[in-house]
Amino acid sequence: MTRGLPEDLEARLRPNPVPGGATVLRITCTGAAPDLIAITAAAGAPVRLLQAGIDRIQGRAVGRMLIAVAGASPGVEDRLRALGGRIERIGHVAADD
Repeated sequence: MTRGLPEDLEARLRPNPVPGGATVLRITCTGAAPDLIAITAAAGAPVRLLQAGIDRIQGRAVGRMLIAVAGASPGVEDRLRALGGRIERIGHVAADD
């Protein structure tokens, strides 16, 4: 579940939502680069970029982003999924993390 995460982030992850905290999500997409403005609008809350990278696999760009969505509201994952790509909930962090 947490493979490829920075060690400091992995140490702070919690399995359940934290009051006033953020939900950590991994977004994986192929083809076009993700639209950061669309991601923030779909999230409906402040979004922090924690980690990102692009690899080329069999000639196609595969992008991965790790984001923290403040106080993630119900349905945020479905709204992000509607933009295309795969969404995976990694866990939750406190607001000061």
